[in-house]
Amino acid sequence: MSCYFGLYFGNTNMCLAMHKDSQTEVLANAAGYRVTPSVIAFLNETEKVVGLDAKQAMHKNAANTITDIKDLLQNSDETDVNDFELKSPHKLNGKNGTKLDLEKNISLQYTVSEILTILFTAMKEIARSHSHEDVYPTVLTVPISFTSTQRQQVKKAATDAGFQLLRIINEPAAAALAYGIGQESNDSNSKCLVFRMGGTSLDVTILQVSNGMYTVLSTVQKKNFGGHLITDAIVNFCSSEFQRQYKVDIKESKRSLIKLRSAAEHYKHVVHSSINERCQAESVYDGIDLNISISKARFDSLIHNTLQQCLDPINEALNCASLSIANINKVILAGGSCKIPKLQQLISNTFYSANVLSSINPDEVIAVGAAKQATLVSHSIEDENCFINLLSQDLSIKITGISDRPDYLLLCSKGTIIPTIITETFRVTEDTESIKVEILEGNPSVQDDEATSLIAVLTMSNLPVGEIHISFHIRSDGSIFVTCKDCASKDVGSATVVPPRNQGCT
Repeated sequence: MSCYFGLYFGNTNMCLAMHKDSQTEVLANAAGYRVTPSVIAFLNETEKVVGLDAKQAMHKNAANTITDIKDLLQNSDETDVNDFELKSPHKLNGKNGTKLDLEKNISLQYTVSEILTILFTAMKEIARSHSHEDVYPTVLTVPISFTSTQRQQVKKAATDAGFQLLRIINEPAAAALAYGIGQESNDSNSKCLVFRMGGTSLDVTILQVSNGMYTVLSTVQKKNFGGHLITDAIVNFCSSEFQRQYKVDIKESKRSLIKLRSAAEHYKHVVHSSINERCQAESVYDGIDLNISISKARFDSLIHNTLQQCLDPINEALNCASLSIANINKVILAGGSCKIPKLQQLISNTFYSANVLSSINPDEVIAVGAAKQATLVSHSIEDENCFINLLSQDLSIKITGISDRPDYLLLCSKGTIIPTIITETFRVTEDTESIKVEILEGNPSVQDDEATSLIAVLTMSNLPVGEIHISFHIRSDGSIFVTCKDCASKDVGSATVVPPRNQGCT
């Protein structure tokens, strides 16, 4: 099996990446685009279209077109369902909006899982057209906020669509994997902020990266805040200009408004990569064409206030993690709205000392990371594999023979995800005869001696002057593989420590 896939689905777009022959590429759909709109249009009781065709026909078939499907999946209470009905022409039936009714002479009902299956089936066809294989091993991404029930719905839909689901991972982790953060080098105590601004929501997540492991320090989600607000700004400006020129209100017609929004979205995507600075559409209202000039400077001015509000969830996430801007080492931009140069500049200016990563298309970065993760997973997801190994006790070490280090060091706290690797560096002087490392269960710094127990004693003698690195690889079964590397001679010694009966993972 040589092809592995990463699938991202959002409220606005979906993206599929494939890893093959040590290369990761984003797959284009039949229209040649690397992202596919998350839109389904029902033409009649037996015929439906997905993606760009469905989106482009919305002004003719809005009553039977489904959008914002990710929001629909996340509806967990009556208030959310009512909010969705205000934005959607469809009616939701059943507990928590589990069924969706269509209108306009089409008598159909669909569950959320069935709607997702339709979307994922379209993406599977993209995979099939590029790989020509019968099996599609895939890692799929979801927001951190997804519940186990919502993840099960996604799992069922992806499986029913024909994907072999290997794992479901969180979107911020996938974004970090796309850039190989913590995977190619040991980034101890590195902190990474993932800023994702999509079509209808904004998420800010801070990750602690340590030896290839990601720990979520904080996450903040701002619903109903995304690229649609930028589109709204363009729509409002064009509507005002259209009314000034032709003395008619374009917003009076739903069909005209849909065409205007489509033109505004197109302008938003091309304004900074094209010499054409006009928002255009044919026959928007009573046969009148839309042709409004919006310079790049005017566009930046229209969205200025919206972009400034992006700083609020960033500050909230930093406060929740008890961090400052200076503590962030890397920032990853994800989501289609992050392609806007003005937003990229705002983030770069805010995190002046961090490395802001945007070389991978923000629309595609999460799918790319998921595809890379798929290559590391060898079997499908099962219920019994959904557990995370955690260290059941604190692990500490006592150092004897090094004068400039404290007697006790906390190696790993209880609850640390394992396997993991911790490396400590010590300096050997001419006065150092030998080093004794005692590995302890518990934390002597905060516990009585009776509450700690000795696991093993490692003694190293005849060490040359210079630095030595001692690495502790704590495995999934709780055993510890210890290596000692002398930086001068490059000699390496090792030992395996079997944990006591009450140590291990949970």
